[in-house]
Amino acid sequence: QVPARAFRVGCDNMLQGLARSLRCLGVDARMLGNGDDHRRAAEVARQEGRIILTSGQPFHKLRAQVGAGRCLSVDCSLKAQQQAKAVLKHFNVRVTHADIFSRCQACNCDQYLKVSRDMMKQLMWLSSHQEGPRSSGDKTTLSQEVQEPGPAPEAAPGGCTYDRPCRWLQAADLRAETPDMLTNGTRLQLAGVPVGVLRTPGLRHFYCCTRCGKVFWDGSHLDRVATHFRDVLESAPSPREPSPA
Repeated sequence: QVPARAFRVGCDNMLQGLARSLRCLGVDARMLGNGDDHRRAAEVARQEGRIILTSGQPFHKLRAQVGAGRCLSVDCSLKAQQQAKAVLKHFNVRVTHADIFSRCQACNCDQYLKVSRDMMKQLMWLSSHQEGPRSSGDKTTLSQEVQEPGPAPEAAPGGCTYDRPCRWLQAADLRAETPDMLTNGTRLQLAGVPVGVLRTPGLRHFYCCTRCGKVFWDGSHLDRVATHFRDVLESAPSPREPSPA
């Protein structure tokens, strides 16, 4: 069996839904650009060690260049989740609960920073006020406002969480003059976090993708994904590690 995190694929532009479904399960799935032809796809397969997932006429051209075992024709009549199941079964890929949401579905990155709920409140407030003047008596700096995280998160009532082994976001990870931007230049997508989510009972932390800045949190979608893919998830009990959702 091939572990999900070691399985690498390249999906043509007609299979973007499939790529997102595979990323949801921890697979390194690269989406080929709209302008990439079959020669570029073959080049990506060889240089990055990826299986090419395609359909229709391009499959025959690609198979001739990379070999039958490095290219798979996907049934486009199936929904993305059904396509993902077919791909995983075809290549005998092992998926565990810890793989769920271990990659960002938006950009394929697998590196996150964990943010406590209190810190997220502060960051959202700072972000919404950064363009306006602060009161003349307010001398508080970002490093003072962003506090160290509190106790370890607890599971939300009635659900399960998978705590990714990633480090906590620290004030040093943020640009002092731009509180919603990481030092690597990535701007956190704080506008995508509904204010009401901050009041969710049992929700203690968020996950921020270090590449695109998308923010994730545990929710019912975690259980839905586990249910949808229960026939491809490893049946044996797996370590309960939280993952961003």
